[in-house]
Amino acid sequence: LEEYLPDVRRAVDIYIPSIKKVIECHGDYWHCNPLKCSPNYFNKAVHLTAKEVWDRDAAKKELLEKNGYEVEVIWEDSNKMFGVA
Repeated sequence: LEEYLPDVRRAVDIYIPSIKKVIECHGDYWHCNPLKCSPNYFNKAVHLTAKEVWDRDAAKKELLEKNGYEVEVIWEDSNKMFGVA
């Protein structure tokens, strides 16, 4: 479902154009869930610390919001769509 938004030059997980809403689905591993990772945890797959991942995600959310998008973040551990009971 990933969608590229040319006005902000970013890809988002889900985009609902009729209400200009973005839904980002953050996997615990790839986005270093703060309930499971300390800020200095190093994610070898993305070559960043958890804090760096969080800062990157926050900057993306801020960019989207500044451009008029409503942004909702869903974490893996809190959503059945990821297969978590």
